[in-house]
Amino acid sequence: MLMNSKNSLLAQAILLALALIGTPIQTALAGFPLGNAVTMGGEPVFWIKAPADGFSQEHRAQLAQDNLDNALATAPYCDPSLVKVERINGTVGLTLNGHLVATPDMASANAENLTAEQLAQKWADGIKSFLADHNRSISYRDSLIGIHPIQGSVAYTERRLYAPEGTAIPVVFEQAVSADTLKVGDVVRGTVSQDVPIGHFLIPTGSVVSGTVVDNGSHQMVLAFSELKTPNGTITPIRASISTTYCTTSVKPHPVCTLSMPAGLRTAARVPAMIAIGAPASETVTEQVAFVPGSHFEIAAGREVSVILNDTTPVALVERNIAM
Repeated sequence: MLMNSKNSLLAQAILLALALIGTPIQTALAGFPLGNAVTMGGEPVFWIKAPADGFSQEHRAQLAQDNLDNALATAPYCDPSLVKVERINGTVGLTLNGHLVATPDMASANAENLTAEQLAQKWADGIKSFLADHNRSISYRDSLIGIHPIQGSVAYTERRLYAPEGTAIPVVFEQAVSADTLKVGDVVRGTVSQDVPIGHFLIPTGSVVSGTVVDNGSHQMVLAFSELKTPNGTITPIRASISTTYCTTSVKPHPVCTLSMPAGLRTAARVPAMIAIGAPASETVTEQVAFVPGSHFEIAAGREVSVILNDTTPVALVERNIAM
């Protein structure tokens, strides 16, 4: 009798296992790259086929996966129209909701007999195809928000206050910004790398400054920033530019962006002055960074530069005691 009972339990367990094998189980995990493939909902949407900038194709896929998931988690909705191919900081980039996802490289493009722009469009089509399935894309986005609640579901308490003229904002670019690739009219976009204190409030880390490349009339290009977007999605217009005055922390001052810093527009001399983050720079000699075509000058990806507000500007700020 005991043996029959054990056999019965074993048979039930086998039947249950077989039933589970045939039952689709929705994963609670966010997207993970499969080797050199970037995925959505567990399926590849595009592949990165070559190393670049010192990173293997697998590492680049991991970075693109993080960028894609973060961009989608903070997007106001899920729709193919969010995906674009545009020139950012002088090179072609794939974006979602204005956030850079990946930059095509020539080796990956050549592997598919495409130009870099065509490869970026192919990557974009893969993401758009997934987002075209509304229910599936909503489910995937919800899984991202569930795993990354700070990035996806916490709304910061914001106030609109004035940032004084000369306020220094530390910014980094995900891609190198080069005088040899920039064109007038190109979109430029950088990320605020440290909190910028303004009284009892601050411009939070992760905010995005964007603008365009303009000709200053002297056969030189300058970056004219016109928009500040907080992690909460609030957008405020600004007028700002990169300065030859280096940003420093107020705790331990140190110059950054010191390599190949171009001459200023007025004095043709480099300005090694330093200012504290957030402090108005109006009393410090500051000049715009100019890009001269053919000079080979570039601001390296990840190198911190100072973006200076040209006017007293109302911007969206968060309280200092709110964790970023």
